[in-house]
Amino acid sequence: IITIDLTIKENKVVKIIETKKFVETFSYNNKDTKLELDNYQKEIKQILVNKISEDIVLFLNLKWLSNTLI
Repeated sequence: IITIDLTIKENKVVKIIETKKFVETFSYNNKDTKLELDNYQKEIKQILVNKISEDIVLFLNLKWLSNTLI
């Protein structure tokens, strides 16, 4: 499980504008050797981090877009 809490604040102010939690989970079968398992875990972790990164960028772009249209 990878969880990231994103908080957007106004510049130079403590006022919180938006908060969002991003969570990705993955379950997998055990591997034959510890090395295979370690490598697989690293690969899955990177995939989950990339997915959350994409979700954050999308969220921020949509947030920015919605604010510019107002």
